[in-house]
Amino acid sequence: WTWVDPENPGSFNIGVSLENCYRELCDDKSLEKLVTQVGGLLYKLPTPESPIDAVRADWFAKDWLHLSEKGQRVVSSGILEILSQHQRDVFSEKRLGTFGLGDQCYPWFLNGKVELNYQGGYMVQAQNKVGQYLEVDPITGADITFESQFAVPVPIGLCYLSKIEGYSYSIVKVANNGQPAVLLDPNYNNKSPEVQVEVFSHVGWAMPGANTLHISTVEQRETPLRIAGVFLCGSCANIGNMGPGAITYKKFIGEGQMVGTDYEDKWSYPMNPAKLLRPINILALGGSNTWGAEIKDRMDAYPFLIGAPFSSGNVDNMAMRATGADYPSVCLETIVPDAGTKNYDVILLEFVINGVNGFPLLLKRLRARYPEAIIIYVQLWSMLTHARTMDLKKDARETGRNIDLPYRWVDPDKPGSFSIGGDLNSCEREVCSDTAMGALVTEAGGYLYKLPTGPSPKDSLLDGVFARDWHHLSEKGHRIVADGILEILSQHQRDVFSEKPLGTFGLGDQCYSWFMSGDAEVGYSGAKMTIVRTKDNNEKNYLEFDRVNGGTIEFDCRFSVPVPIGLSYMSLQEG
Repeated sequence: WTWVDPENPGSFNIGVSLENCYRELCDDKSLEKLVTQVGGLLYKLPTPESPIDAVRADWFAKDWLHLSEKGQRVVSSGILEILSQHQRDVFSEKRLGTFGLGDQCYPWFLNGKVELNYQGGYMVQAQNKVGQYLEVDPITGADITFESQFAVPVPIGLCYLSKIEGYSYSIVKVANNGQPAVLLDPNYNNKSPEVQVEVFSHVGWAMPGANTLHISTVEQRETPLRIAGVFLCGSCANIGNMGPGAITYKKFIGEGQMVGTDYEDKWSYPMNPAKLLRPINILALGGSNTWGAEIKDRMDAYPFLIGAPFSSGNVDNMAMRATGADYPSVCLETIVPDAGTKNYDVILLEFVINGVNGFPLLLKRLRARYPEAIIIYVQLWSMLTHARTMDLKKDARETGRNIDLPYRWVDPDKPGSFSIGGDLNSCEREVCSDTAMGALVTEAGGYLYKLPTGPSPKDSLLDGVFARDWHHLSEKGHRIVADGILEILSQHQRDVFSEKPLGTFGLGDQCYSWFMSGDAEVGYSGAKMTIVRTKDNNEKNYLEFDRVNGGTIEFDCRFSVPVPIGLSYMSLQEG
């Protein structure tokens, strides 16, 4: 007996890629690299001069595959030796992190406990007489029913037995709650045909509440499909798939056949869930329009409409009222929920005129962190800023929003555009026109959406696009914007659903903002928290300092190097 690879005894190297090794990891070097990257340590079973020496030393059981009692003791001694070198770490106090959204799994192959309902199949005792598997009736098919505990759609994995030598399994299709069916071929066992092993496929999305998986036979063969469990992966919801461990992995990352997606369809609100491979993960940054000012329910703001029917948990609308791009440009990591792991398919940006400072830096940071997300700049216009009376002497505020007067565009050649001046010195902004704004977005690989403009700005007002303040979008206006952006996304469906890498926040940021919440997570003295209530009954909060003695703000900096400090404050209001 000799080692397969004498230079690397005990190592494994199945192939150079997933395609020819049929594994997610194809060699021990890749495995070791992953472990060391997360700060882990390695233990290797010792390798004698010849592998048969380990058998003679009674390290292996009679099958020459599993460890014997002595082999188990060899391994435990080796691991204890490693731990003895890290005793301080072993006994240090440790904190618990998070499972993210967690998981909800029903495995019955090993324990025989079936904790969900099924029809059209029958349970069969496994050969080990410990667990069971569900054989699908080849004529009627089978239904598996369960309740999803998650408040958002999450991927479903169906676990089943793979082909064993001498058997041929029926090919089936699986659909959940009327979603597009996924084809499963269980005749999959490329490396160990003499052993029947469990594999699983991503078969769709579990909706909150009741779900029914319907399994029907497409091609009947000698042995029915044998189902061993159902897995719901909440922590997989954000990335949109269950990883390369799932046999159908490629169907859910935009490679090969895009199940359930018709590229010729033009998307519009409300979206049909059957047209979506998975929920679209959306980040929205902007001002009061994107936030949802002047509408009864913020969930009717266009970012949520675009994400519907999966808005809850998949749309992070982090827009802030009366705030421009400068705040998210320096506080992006602070603003994004679960910033360490959250990824996005689509990023919506809406900043105009007063909110453009910081926009170049914001784009740069977004691209560094989310290099393959689809960025869409949303260019809106307002009756207050883009319309004038016919003599161009008065705007809507000066006319008292008199709807009976005729109005015209400030710039009839470029309706709905903005141009504050020719350069930074004259416009006193970092970006001085929508043309410059659009150029920055396209340079970053983004797309532009512009709110439609008619012959007269008053046409949109009469059509109900704007709320009663003539500035913010109405519910109808938000639907128009959502439809326009969905149309853009429908032209890039492969990019929408592709798997996307996470980049870097660099050194990151550490920001404390109480403007919206009133929650000041810093120490302060000589000041009081002041609340201003807006016309639509929302609150804005700020610290008002003693005019004579002043005050202090105290905080601990988490950075190991000096970093700039920015102070956010209220600007002058007329009067």
